[in-house]
Amino acid sequence: MAGPNLQDTILTTATPLGTGPYPNATYGWGMVNAAAAVNGP
Repeated sequence: MAGPNLQDTILTTATPLGTGPYPNATYGWGMVNAAAAVNGP
């Protein structure tokens, strides 16, 4: 997996924190969800 693909996978499988649209200034993309990233989006 190339760098940009890896980054997209990690960001899009993150677990949202709080409320509101993502990404946001408080929580960014949320908490990294390694299991979801390994298994794919």
